[in-house]
Amino acid sequence: MPTIHVPGDGHITPLPLADGTRWDAYGDAKIKRTLEQALFILKHNIRGSRPCNQCFSALPGGRSFDDVFNDPTIFISFDPSGLFSGTTDSVGGKEITIGVSEFRVGRWSVAATLVHELAHTNGAPLTTADAENTLNCCGLRGLFRPGAVGVTSQSTDTRYA
Repeated sequence: MPTIHVPGDGHITPLPLADGTRWDAYGDAKIKRTLEQALFILKHNIRGSRPCNQCFSALPGGRSFDDVFNDPTIFISFDPSGLFSGTTDSVGGKEITIGVSEFRVGRWSVAATLVHELAHTNGAPLTTADAENTLNCCGLRGLFRPGAVGVTSQSTDTRYA
């Protein structure tokens, strides 16, 4: 399972982006609990889903959802700026941060954002809706956001999703 970035774990995160996006540790117990509930949803409702695994396997990284979800080298951090629902450090990267705005909505929204960001860790491009489309295959159709794609910051040439 991806690793939750917590205070004192020694994990070195990416530097904050020019737009304020950060990769902070989960120090707030309530927010961390919501993340744990979202991971529980993924572990018990989505992992093992054949359609979800097939959808993920079709992404450029070629790994199934189960393979990506079981990867402890992927770290999940917290973005208190909340500018975006979630951000992955790069296509195929291993650093995910979830924006505070998703925690205000609840565990299902955090779960959907995690699926989207995990798709980027599996190579989903930033210029297409491939990451968001995985929600339709992974039992999260009700949380699908048409038009949700990665973003490129023109000022810093940094890509995030």
